[in-house]
Amino acid sequence: PDRTSDANVTTVNERLATALGVEASDVRSGRATVADGRSVRGYSFTTDSLNVGSRVRHNVRISILPGSGAEGYDGLLGMDFLKHFRYHVDFERGVIDWGV
Repeated sequence: PDRTSDANVTTVNERLATALGVEASDVRSGRATVADGRSVRGYSFTTDSLNVGSRVRHNVRISILPGSGAEGYDGLLGMDFLKHFRYHVDFERGVIDWGV
């Protein structure tokens, strides 16, 4: 099984994975180290593409972690996606500015 750190990979919660149509046959099991240092069981799948704003990456591995995403959020956009682009996080507006 894979072992990953939660900020390095893009993660989604179970609800979003279900809404995206991810099925048991699409995933493989593994373990991840979460922010507080605990090791938790999770799952991962590879998506054909991940589009965020105007940016696209193909064949991205996404982890499904229990409880991923705080209230009102569906997951975490990881460095596995972000490291390929120049961007600025505008915390005041709550957006990623891809135009830097």
